[in-house]
Amino acid sequence: MVAGLSGVALADLSTTATTRVAVNVTLTVGVSVQTPAIPYYQVGGREPSIDVIFTIHSNSEQVSISAAASKLYKAGVRTSAFYLEWKDGVKIVCANANPINGASHTQPYEITTWIDGYPALQTAPIVFESATRGTFSQPCTATFQWTSNDLELPVGQYSGMVKLVASVLPGGFDELQQ
Repeated sequence: MVAGLSGVALADLSTTATTRVAVNVTLTVGVSVQTPAIPYYQVGGREPSIDVIFTIHSNSEQVSISAAASKLYKAGVRTSAFYLEWKDGVKIVCANANPINGASHTQPYEITTWIDGYPALQTAPIVFESATRGTFSQPCTATFQWTSNDLELPVGQYSGMVKLVASVLPGGFDELQQ
């Protein structure tokens, strides 16, 4: 009987295998907004301007930023005959970043768009570079302005929509792989 067992190979009772694993972290960006203050406007006086503080978080040092605004309509009704028009463009100032290549903080409106059902105008994008190490995580203030030529503009609250668009630039990890 012992001779019959001599040709059988026995498996190990325990074994292990290892391999390396990895995760590719891609570029991301997120934006949040603080509720802006509501200014008073006296017809014929200084034109209204509203500072809106957006907080941008990105794992990229450079972020492309543009802003958009609708007209301000009486009672917020976009079909109202009474409204304030866009004025100039939008000034964007970030706490620890500046536009690259000598670009201006203020960009004129260039394209039409929509914000939650309101027709709007949007600025060209400005690329900002963060002064922080490897990330863009800071508040940015967008200053929007409106105007009216109607000296008999009815009293009331005029409202509309604004937005900030933040985008990471193409490249990052994916570009390194090429």
